[in-house]
Amino acid sequence: MRTIPFVGQAFGGVLLDWPRVFVNATVLTPDGIGRPFHIFNVASGQIERSFGGEDSGRFSPRDAGLMFAHVARGNDGGVWTLMRARFRLEHWSTEGELVERFTVDEDWFPTGGRAALGTRQIRPDPQNVGLALLEGGRLLVFLQVPSADWRSAWRQVPSDPHGPGAGGLPDLTALRDSRVALIDVKAGRIERVWPSDVFPVGISHGAGAMVEMEGEDTLHSTLVLRTFSVQDSTRIYRPLPRLSKRRNP
Repeated sequence: MRTIPFVGQAFGGVLLDWPRVFVNATVLTPDGIGRPFHIFNVASGQIERSFGGEDSGRFSPRDAGLMFAHVARGNDGGVWTLMRARFRLEHWSTEGELVERFTVDEDWFPTGGRAALGTRQIRPDPQNVGLALLEGGRLLVFLQVPSADWRSAWRQVPSDPHGPGAGGLPDLTALRDSRVALIDVKAGRIERVWPSDVFPVGISHGAGAMVEMEGEDTLHSTLVLRTFSVQDSTRIYRPLPRLSKRRNP
């Protein structure tokens, strides 16, 4: 077993080539602060490079959620990342160089979101909850968007901010709707978007199987292993959001 102590918080990672690991984390050093991605060298115990993000050099505790990303190893040896709070899908080389970046329309997934739950008066932000690679240059993105009746999620939370139960969480099952987007990265477009009841916490390579979380409330949850197929749904959302692609030279 190898360990690399550092000041910050790790969210996830994938092995590149031994002893190098691609890590999504907050690293509170002059070179790492404000950067969500890092290459750790397990043999030397050093961080070789920190990269990504939009505002390096500044960080506050409330920004930690903006650093969280879903990470998947690419078929070419590189890494794909998808920020939780913003639809920024990025392809990185094994050296931490940006290969290409995809974003979507602002009205479909606002760039200023923080994956916040919102309030009785403010709708929740959308959030990305999973990323999986398929064959043939396609990706699956699992996301959640505000439900049509999101205000109903707050009915059981006391409206008096100083009363009993104040500060309680809304009904998370009523707050957002889950969807799956199938993306063809070679063509640079979203092929289809369909409803889903899946909230994945672990996805196998190729998305053939996944571990999902089912919860009656915030304190009672069940982990379920299930198979998954792109052909599961017959209902497709229209119109499809436009995918914008930027490729590094």
